[in-house]
Amino acid sequence: MSDVSRYLPLSQRRHGDESGVSNDWRTPFATTLHSLADTLGSLPDAGWDAATSRSGVAVRDLVAEAAAALDATARRRAVARLTRRAIAPAAGTRDDLVAVLRSIAERDRKRSIAELSEAVVAAVDTARALDAVGLPHRIVADRLALGAVALARSLNAPLPVRAVLGGITLVAADGDWRVGRGAVRSAAASDIVLFLFGRSGVPGESPPGPAADYDGAE
Repeated sequence: MSDVSRYLPLSQRRHGDESGVSNDWRTPFATTLHSLADTLGSLPDAGWDAATSRSGVAVRDLVAEAAAALDATARRRAVARLTRRAIAPAAGTRDDLVAVLRSIAERDRKRSIAELSEAVVAAVDTARALDAVGLPHRIVADRLALGAVALARSLNAPLPVRAVLGGITLVAADGDWRVGRGAVRSAAASDIVLFLFGRSGVPGESPPGPAADYDGAE
């Protein structure tokens, strides 16, 4: 298994040659957001109204929240973290939201793992919602991006998630990475990511376990 953690800007990665290490995630960030915007640009009403993994939150609401969070200034994000208050969802029409996502994706600047996480989780959740209602999409989140987001989240996840990861190892069946320790359990990379962010139950449980009792937003 390739060591995805060596790409993360985290003290927990292995020591050694770091010549190829980067904490700039602008390329997968832009790819993910562009693919989300491409899908949303031609999405019918049923897609915008589709239920996401968060109770009572439709795709339209999820996209508005993600657009606002990714478009916010560093100061505004810091205030939101300190006050533990979510940034107000972006206002506007569907076309406005798609335009905002495209604009963010096209800003050629360094992107942190936190920003990549916001984009990837929104994309994965939207893809899952569209799959559930049988609508095609062009949403892309590459394996390295999913693995990086999962590994970063596993290191600072809320206690309920860390408790689960203390007893099982979640292996991405469609990606060359894993998180946790203990008995091995294989699951789709998207399922693992949604679990880590409190949006679904423990992957691989039958019947599926409940989502962790906390707000997965950062």
